[in-house]
Amino acid sequence: MVDMVPYIGDYKGDKDKFIRTRNAVDIDFFNLKKSYPDKKSIDLISVSHAKPYHGHDRLIKGLYNYYHDTNIEPKMDVRFHIVGTVEKSLNLKKMTEGYDLQEKIIFHGFKTGADLDSVFDVADIGIDAIGKFRRKDCKTFSSSLKSREYMARGLPIIVEKGIDFEVENKADLDFVFRTDDNDTPVNINEIVAWFNRIKSTNEDIREFAKIFLSWEKEMGKVISFFNEYIKL
Repeated sequence: MVDMVPYIGDYKGDKDKFIRTRNAVDIDFFNLKKSYPDKKSIDLISVSHAKPYHGHDRLIKGLYNYYHDTNIEPKMDVRFHIVGTVEKSLNLKKMTEGYDLQEKIIFHGFKTGADLDSVFDVADIGIDAIGKFRRKDCKTFSSSLKSREYMARGLPIIVEKGIDFEVENKADLDFVFRTDDNDTPVNINEIVAWFNRIKSTNEDIREFAKIFLSWEKEMGKVISFFNEYIKL
Protein backbone atom coordinates (compact mmCIF):
# COMPACT_ATOMS: atom_id res chain seq x y z
CA MET A 1 0.00 0.00 0.00
CA VAL A 2 3.07 2.28 0.24
CA ASP A 3 3.59 4.64 -2.71
CA MET A 4 7.21 5.66 -2.16
CA VAL A 5 10.13 4.86 0.15
CA PRO A 6 13.04 7.32 0.45
CA TYR A 7 16.05 5.57 2.03
CA ILE A 8 19.68 6.14 2.98
CA GLY A 9 22.19 3.36 2.36
CA ASP A 10 22.15 0.29 0.12
CA TYR A 11 19.02 -1.54 -1.00
CA LYS A 12 19.16 -4.55 -3.31
CA GLY A 13 15.47 -5.31 -3.81
CA ASP A 14 12.77 -4.00 -6.14
CA LYS A 15 13.47 -0.28 -6.55
CA ASP A 16 10.34 0.81 -8.41
CA LYS A 17 9.05 2.63 -5.35
CA PHE A 18 12.41 3.36 -3.73
CA ILE A 19 14.44 6.58 -4.03
CA ARG A 20 17.93 6.74 -2.55
CA THR A 21 18.59 9.88 -0.52
CA ARG A 22 21.45 11.21 1.58
CA ASN A 23 21.83 13.09 4.79
CA ALA A 24 21.54 16.85 4.45
CA VAL A 25 21.73 19.91 6.67
CA ASP A 26 19.85 23.12 7.35
CA ILE A 27 22.65 25.47 6.34
CA ASP A 28 21.19 28.48 8.13
CA PHE A 29 21.30 26.62 11.45
CA PHE A 30 25.12 26.77 11.41
CA ASN A 31 27.18 29.93 11.69
CA LEU A 32 30.02 30.53 9.26
CA LYS A 33 33.26 30.22 11.20
CA LYS A 34 35.35 33.31 11.71
CA SER A 35 38.53 33.75 9.68
CA TYR A 36 41.92 34.69 11.07
CA PRO A 37 44.27 35.41 8.11
CA ASP A 38 47.37 35.81 10.30
CA LYS A 39 46.82 32.60 12.29
CA LYS A 40 50.04 30.68 13.00
CA SER A 41 48.52 27.28 13.79
CA ILE A 42 46.32 24.66 12.15
CA ASP A 43 43.50 23.55 14.42
CA LEU A 44 41.63 20.30 13.79
CA ILE A 45 38.21 19.68 15.32
CA SER A 46 36.02 16.65 15.87
CA VAL A 47 32.58 16.96 17.45
CA SER A 48 31.12 13.60 18.45
CA HIS A 49 30.49 11.08 21.15
CA ALA A 50 33.88 9.53 20.46
CA LYS A 51 33.82 5.81 19.69
CA PRO A 52 36.39 3.50 18.04
CA TYR A 53 35.10 4.23 14.53
CA HIS A 54 35.85 7.93 14.92
CA GLY A 55 39.54 7.07 14.74
CA HIS A 56 40.79 9.73 17.17
CA ASP A 57 43.63 7.42 18.15
CA ARG A 58 44.93 7.59 14.55
CA LEU A 59 45.22 11.37 14.80
CA ILE A 60 46.82 11.31 18.25
CA LYS A 61 49.44 8.82 17.06
CA GLY A 62 49.91 10.90 13.91
CA LEU A 63 50.56 14.01 15.97
CA TYR A 64 53.09 12.14 18.08
CA ASN A 65 54.93 11.02 14.92
CA TYR A 66 54.76 14.53 13.48
CA TYR A 67 56.27 16.25 16.51
CA HIS A 68 58.99 13.61 16.88
CA ASP A 69 60.04 13.55 13.21
CA THR A 70 63.39 15.34 13.10
CA ASN A 71 63.18 15.57 9.30
CA ILE A 72 60.29 18.05 9.49
CA GLU A 73 61.67 21.48 10.35
CA PRO A 74 60.30 24.01 10.95
CA LYS A 75 57.02 22.53 12.11
CA MET A 76 53.64 24.20 11.78
CA ASP A 77 51.82 24.21 15.11
CA VAL A 78 49.02 21.63 14.72
CA ARG A 79 46.41 21.08 17.45
CA PHE A 80 43.46 18.72 17.77
CA HIS A 81 40.25 19.82 19.52
CA ILE A 82 38.05 16.96 20.73
CA VAL A 83 34.56 18.20 21.52
CA GLY A 84 31.99 15.92 23.12
CA THR A 85 32.04 12.94 25.43
CA VAL A 86 34.63 10.20 24.91
CA GLU A 87 34.03 6.49 25.43
CA LYS A 88 36.11 5.56 28.47
CA SER A 89 37.49 2.39 26.90
CA LEU A 90 39.35 4.48 24.31
CA ASN A 91 41.70 5.92 26.97
CA LEU A 92 42.37 8.94 24.77
CA LYS A 93 43.46 11.18 27.63
CA LYS A 94 45.85 8.53 28.89
CA MET A 95 47.25 8.14 25.37
CA THR A 96 47.66 11.91 25.10
CA GLU A 97 49.53 12.06 28.40
CA GLY A 98 51.71 9.10 27.43
CA TYR A 99 52.74 10.93 24.27
CA ASP A 100 53.18 14.22 26.20
CA LEU A 101 50.75 15.98 23.86
CA GLN A 102 48.60 17.77 26.44
CA GLU A 103 49.31 21.15 24.82
CA LYS A 104 48.41 19.89 21.35
CA ILE A 105 45.27 17.86 22.08
CA ILE A 106 42.46 19.70 23.86
CA PHE A 107 39.51 17.86 25.38
CA HIS A 108 36.64 20.35 25.58
CA GLY A 109 33.90 18.02 26.77
CA PHE A 110 30.29 18.57 25.75
CA LYS A 111 29.55 21.99 24.25
CA THR A 112 26.63 23.54 22.44
CA GLY A 113 25.37 26.91 21.24
CA ALA A 114 27.72 29.88 21.54
CA ASP A 115 30.29 27.80 23.44
CA LEU A 116 30.51 25.37 20.53
CA ASP A 117 30.63 28.21 18.01
CA SER A 118 33.64 29.69 19.83
CA VAL A 119 35.60 26.45 19.37
CA PHE A 120 34.62 26.25 15.70
CA ASP A 121 35.83 29.82 15.21
CA VAL A 122 39.43 28.77 15.96
CA ALA A 123 39.13 25.51 13.98
CA ASP A 124 40.58 25.16 10.48
CA ILE A 125 39.70 21.57 9.53
CA GLY A 126 36.77 19.32 10.47
CA ILE A 127 37.54 15.64 11.13
CA ASP A 128 34.91 13.14 10.00
CA ALA A 129 34.95 9.60 11.41
CA ILE A 130 38.22 8.13 10.08
CA GLY A 131 37.85 4.66 11.56
CA LYS A 132 34.70 3.54 9.76
CA PHE A 133 36.61 0.56 8.38
CA ARG A 134 36.34 -0.80 11.93
CA ARG A 135 32.56 -1.11 11.54
CA LYS A 136 31.20 -4.12 9.70
CA ASP A 137 28.04 -2.22 8.74
CA CYS A 138 29.76 0.80 7.20
CA LYS A 139 32.51 -0.31 4.82
CA THR A 140 31.17 0.83 1.47
CA PHE A 141 28.61 3.51 2.21
CA SER A 142 28.56 6.64 4.28
CA SER A 143 26.24 9.61 4.20
CA SER A 144 28.04 11.47 6.92
CA LEU A 145 26.03 14.14 8.65
CA LYS A 146 29.01 15.48 10.57
CA SER A 147 31.05 16.31 7.47
CA ARG A 148 28.09 18.22 6.08
CA GLU A 149 27.82 20.21 9.30
CA TYR A 150 31.51 21.08 9.07
CA MET A 151 31.14 22.28 5.48
CA ALA A 152 28.07 24.30 6.42
CA ARG A 153 30.36 26.19 8.78
CA GLY A 154 32.90 26.66 5.97
CA LEU A 155 35.48 24.12 7.12
CA PRO A 156 37.61 21.87 4.89
CA ILE A 157 37.19 18.26 5.96
CA ILE A 158 39.17 15.04 6.39
CA VAL A 159 37.33 11.83 5.48
CA GLU A 160 38.29 8.20 5.05
CA LYS A 161 39.25 6.56 1.75
CA GLY A 162 37.11 3.69 0.55
CA ILE A 163 33.91 5.34 1.73
CA ASP A 164 31.37 6.68 -0.75
CA PHE A 165 31.31 10.32 0.29
CA GLU A 166 28.08 10.89 -1.64
CA VAL A 167 28.67 14.43 -2.86
CA GLU A 168 27.58 14.67 -6.47
CA ASN A 169 30.65 12.73 -7.67
CA LYS A 170 32.86 15.68 -6.79
CA ALA A 171 36.14 13.78 -6.50
CA ASP A 172 38.36 16.81 -7.12
CA LEU A 173 37.26 19.09 -4.28
CA ASP A 174 40.35 20.82 -2.94
CA PHE A 175 38.83 21.09 0.54
CA VAL A 176 38.37 17.34 1.02
CA PHE A 177 41.32 15.20 2.19
CA ARG A 178 41.06 11.41 2.29
CA THR A 179 43.02 9.37 4.82
CA ASP A 180 43.90 5.70 4.42
CA ASP A 181 41.14 3.32 5.49
CA ASN A 182 43.26 1.34 7.94
CA ASP A 183 44.82 1.69 11.40
CA THR A 184 47.91 3.58 10.30
CA PRO A 185 48.51 6.92 12.04
CA VAL A 186 47.38 9.94 10.07
CA ASN A 187 50.26 11.65 8.26
CA ILE A 188 50.08 15.15 9.73
CA ASN A 189 52.78 16.51 7.43
CA GLU A 190 50.60 15.57 4.43
CA ILE A 191 47.66 17.33 6.11
CA VAL A 192 49.71 20.51 6.53
CA ALA A 193 50.84 20.43 2.89
CA TRP A 194 47.26 19.83 1.68
CA PHE A 195 45.83 22.59 3.86
CA ASN A 196 48.35 25.09 2.50
CA ARG A 197 47.29 24.20 -1.08
CA ILE A 198 43.57 24.85 -0.56
CA LYS A 199 42.30 27.69 -2.74
CA SER A 200 38.66 27.52 -1.65
CA THR A 201 37.69 30.01 1.04
CA ASN A 202 35.45 29.33 4.02
CA GLU A 203 32.70 31.16 2.13
CA ASP A 204 33.25 28.95 -0.95
CA ILE A 205 32.89 25.79 1.13
CA ARG A 206 29.70 27.03 2.78
CA GLU A 207 28.29 27.95 -0.63
CA PHE A 208 29.07 24.44 -1.88
CA ALA A 209 27.17 23.03 1.09
CA LYS A 210 24.24 25.33 0.35
CA ILE A 211 24.06 24.19 -3.30
CA PHE A 212 24.65 20.46 -2.87
CA LEU A 213 24.03 19.49 0.75
CA SER A 214 20.88 21.30 1.86
CA TRP A 215 17.58 19.63 2.67
CA GLU A 216 15.98 21.69 -0.10
CA LYS A 217 18.35 20.06 -2.58
CA GLU A 218 17.92 16.56 -1.19
CA MET A 219 14.15 16.59 -0.75
CA GLY A 220 13.79 18.05 -4.23
CA LYS A 221 14.84 14.62 -5.51
CA VAL A 222 12.10 12.98 -3.47
CA ILE A 223 9.47 15.40 -4.73
CA SER A 224 10.56 14.96 -8.36
CA PHE A 225 10.56 11.18 -7.95
CA PHE A 226 7.06 11.24 -6.50
CA ASN A 227 5.75 13.57 -9.23
CA GLU A 228 7.00 11.12 -11.86
CA TYR A 229 5.56 8.19 -9.94
CA ILE A 230 2.01 9.62 -9.75
CA LYS A 231 2.05 10.13 -13.51
CA LEU A 232 2.31 6.37 -14.05
